[in-house]
Amino acid sequence: QVSPDEFRRHFTSDANLGRGDYETIIDNWLAVFPAEQLLLGFFEEILDQPVELLASVCRHLGLRQDMDWERFPYRQKVYAGPGIPMTPEYGRLLRDLHEPRIQRLCRRFGPRFARWLV
Repeated sequence: QVSPDEFRRHFTSDANLGRGDYETIIDNWLAVFPAEQLLLGFFEEILDQPVELLASVCRHLGLRQDMDWERFPYRQKVYAGPGIPMTPEYGRLLRDLHEPRIQRLCRRFGPRFARWLV
């Protein structure tokens, strides 16, 4: 149980907003490495397409992809949460906080970020 004030304080804190500022994080990496050396992957890909994501990482690194993926524990859940649904109030707060940033990511990097706008 988290009070609405505690939830709001946590998610509007500078530290939390900084951890979710993907555009700035990507820009920081691009200030050091050329774009072709970065691979943007998504948590949802771990859930929806784990083998394709693993193959994409291998391809990006120049490694072979013809592996027996069943030997990897990619279906194993690690640190699974309690599965408690978020309240609509908290969902609205997070959407209001992050929607402008997600819109910018969509304009800059394409529609892959659009699924976060649901």
